[in-house]
Amino acid sequence: MIQADMSFREMMNYMGQVRIGIVGVGSNGRAFIDCYQKNEKARLVAVCDTDEGRLQAVANETSVQRATTDFNELVTYPDIDAVSVHTADAFHAPITIAALRHGKHVFVEKPLATKLEDCYDIIDVSDSTGLKVQVGLVLRFDPFFRGIKQMVEAGELGQVFYAEADYICNYLFQQDIREAIRSTYDIAFVNAGTHVFDLLRWYLGEPVEVQAYGNRGMSNWPQPELKDDLVCAIYKFASGAVVKVAATWAATCQLAGMEMCYNLSLFGSKASIVRDRIARVETGGEFEPLPLGRISGHPCDGEVDAFLDAIIEDKQPVVDAREGGNTSIGILAAMEALHQGKPVNIKTR
Repeated sequence: MIQADMSFREMMNYMGQVRIGIVGVGSNGRAFIDCYQKNEKARLVAVCDTDEGRLQAVANETSVQRATTDFNELVTYPDIDAVSVHTADAFHAPITIAALRHGKHVFVEKPLATKLEDCYDIIDVSDSTGLKVQVGLVLRFDPFFRGIKQMVEAGELGQVFYAEADYICNYLFQQDIREAIRSTYDIAFVNAGTHVFDLLRWYLGEPVEVQAYGNRGMSNWPQPELKDDLVCAIYKFASGAVVKVAATWAATCQLAGMEMCYNLSLFGSKASIVRDRIARVETGGEFEPLPLGRISGHPCDGEVDAFLDAIIEDKQPVVDAREGGNTSIGILAAMEALHQGKPVNIKTR
């Protein structure tokens, strides 16, 4: 029998599993359902989606105990320890805040929020409750990008003075994802650009100022309501580094992804990395292959395992509310600069 005064960590060790409720069972949510079901540390208890047909199909496939169309109901379930959020971008913040206020740990896909004030609110609520929040910035779990992080920290590149990364893709021309672009995702810079900007924050520290430029309707795409714009932002970092980030859904070719390393480039005083090559001053500046392993797809299993460990072992999540929030704050500050037509100071937490 489990004693009533058992600590949460002791209870998790006794039961061996974290009880999960999933909100949003589209393609991303289904992928995470698979991750949770494969992980012996988790037990899927409930699912939630506003699409009743999709919800029922997933409920039947997974044999979960509960299915609901209302996330406000799911977050109250006493037999759920953590909520995993995989909805349209605009709903990440309200679901995360509701879950935290009902005593649930939260995994939430990026972006953490689509409004600056919501980022600050989530960080504050996470701090005040002490509950775990992990933000789905999956590239931090990729061994290739982790290897670059280790090289930067070891000083192999010296002082990085310029860096860039892009999320350039042709999703607007892909039938299977076009509807999600229209109905679920925010514009490319806020949704996909978050991934690459987070890498640069991870490597170089905090940005202090940003200016941004954009356009709309230049791709000749026949449905401009599908947000086929480009945004390009120039950041000044506290370290002195200048950083460029660009993102669009409307390219006519596919450049995003590991095959092009998201066009990641880091230029330092000792060495420079361009995609999957490195040139070192000490060896004459000639490019050679970067000696790092590469994988296909996103390592979502690693994200899930880290989130579960943070709960069970009562430790800091790999990308907590503040870390994931500061990435979203930097992205949203760029959008503010775009709309104001002038540089904006970035107020991270």
